[in-house]
Amino acid sequence: MKARSKRYAAVLSVVTVLALALSLVAMPAPSFAATTTARTSAFPDVKASDPYATAFNVLAALGVYQGDQNGNANPSQQITRAEAATVAVRLAGYASTAAALQNQTPSFKDAAQIPSWAWGAINAATTIGIINGYPDGTFRANNPVTQAEMLAMITRVLGNQGGVVGPWPTNYVAYATQAGLLNGISNPSANIPATRADVAFMAYNALGVAKKWDSSTNSFDKDFAGLPLFYVSNSGQTQLVSNPTSYAAAKGWVVKGTVQSISPTSVTLTNVTGAKTAAQLTLSLANVVNVSGAADLAGLVGQTVSFYGNTTDSSGNLVVAAAAPSASQAVTSGTLNDFAISGSVGSSLQLDSATYGIAESFGGTTSYSVNGQPVANAVYFNDLYGAAEGPVTASITLDSSNHVLSVSAWIPSLASMLQSVSPAANSASNNTVKAGGNTYVVDNAVLTLDGKTATVTDIQTAQNNFQSKYGSSTGALAIVYAEPSGTSFSTTLAARVDVYDTVQSGTVDGYGQDTNGQYVVLNYGGSDHTIYYSSFGTATVNPGGVGGTLTILVDGNGDAFASLGTAVTATETWAQLTSVVTNSSGTTATFTQADGSTVTTT
Repeated sequence: MKARSKRYAAVLSVVTVLALALSLVAMPAPSFAATTTARTSAFPDVKASDPYATAFNVLAALGVYQGDQNGNANPSQQITRAEAATVAVRLAGYASTAAALQNQTPSFKDAAQIPSWAWGAINAATTIGIINGYPDGTFRANNPVTQAEMLAMITRVLGNQGGVVGPWPTNYVAYATQAGLLNGISNPSANIPATRADVAFMAYNALGVAKKWDSSTNSFDKDFAGLPLFYVSNSGQTQLVSNPTSYAAAKGWVVKGTVQSISPTSVTLTNVTGAKTAAQLTLSLANVVNVSGAADLAGLVGQTVSFYGNTTDSSGNLVVAAAAPSASQAVTSGTLNDFAISGSVGSSLQLDSATYGIAESFGGTTSYSVNGQPVANAVYFNDLYGAAEGPVTASITLDSSNHVLSVSAWIPSLASMLQSVSPAANSASNNTVKAGGNTYVVDNAVLTLDGKTATVTDIQTAQNNFQSKYGSSTGALAIVYAEPSGTSFSTTLAARVDVYDTVQSGTVDGYGQDTNGQYVVLNYGGSDHTIYYSSFGTATVNPGGVGGTLTILVDGNGDAFASLGTAVTATETWAQLTSVVTNSSGTTATFTQADGSTVTTT
């Protein structure tokens, strides 16, 4: 990637979302830190503008839906009966039952054809009455599930089969239409295979069903109208509740409020409504958080956001599993290339190549966020922005006129070789890294190693291995995003540290400078590669002479940050080409050097 000036890097390097999502094929979910940056969707193939985006994002957060091995949701693909049963079991809150029954062979005649990863879910679904199988005793796990079959499973999850009357399969379609389960589905039809998007719509709609069948009156109970409904498990029995009073028992809940501040472990909201009403509320963050509509958690500051949860911590506090800005606010992310805020008139902001005007309501502590913390005003933000040691990535919220309501930026404050890493004895406090002469406490910081979430111990191990190989005077590259302190950055507290220990070695075939900056041409793997100097910090690359060997430390974009050790330089001499002879044996060139001697090469 070509290096750019600090403020004008044209390409945003986005860390992929770490969404809370359990696999449709029962693969274990990875464990990541809570404060990773995020896509605008839980799935790379679901855009925020897609009609089914909200359904997929919420179901991912509640542990019902995830994607394939590449993280894709594949919304237009069909879904098998085994996968559909897995969705239904998770929707019902019986994932733990499925796990307990995972090693038991299903009772269906065609059990040999049922994939082993689905055994637990199919056993659980059979036990609690979600599935029955076919009259011949088979389940046909690998067949596509039809819309009617999926609706039947979800209706049984809801406990509303009493409201289903008439002949199969149109009876379930008729019920689903009345209950709102088919909202969003463009082609409802009983016997056609359901797509993954169809199933997502059905499951998501089930969370908001405002009618429950009352067998005593043979009618729908209207008392469930109101707030979105989620499942609560009491003594193994699943039921729908509105505004649950016992959060510890809740399988899912939602609150909405304006984000006042956010940290790697918690978020504080004001003007809170939903499952809990309060002037101010602090929520814990789950180990894995899916953020929709912002580049990272910090991008939520100042926005009105819905927070979806599916668990509590050991103290009974609500724990966020997903967060999504209000649909009335558009969010976009990119590289912040210009920031000229001096009052609403004539002020502007440039993100990538687009320039945005500033909303009249812009200003105050909810409008600016740097490295996960609110900053006081434009003066503070401008000073911090001017101190950037590399490209500044940002998320902005826009009003209906496409004017900026708030800006949340990640501004690198230091790019330097690591000097030391010191994990705390208790692993909880006073974990530090030293770089650029500053020692930063990283207890609450986001840490990454080569683009992946890491611990202090992981980074210490990488640093030790790096110095063992390249010398004690070297170190891995550390890009520090320090916490803001007034109009400057703290030299003792880091909000995020990105570490890179990747090196590249080869033969120098050239070096120079063009409109994109300085570069070195390095030959490795049998071909030349133009490597521009890093836009983070100040690159210290000594290319040596052409023909020499060079080892360089590169940043996350593959750009050269520093040469390791002294570049080995080949002896350079000048000579005049005096003859070229081509015959059956090939081509021979003769050079005459300054002292009159000749060198012949083939």
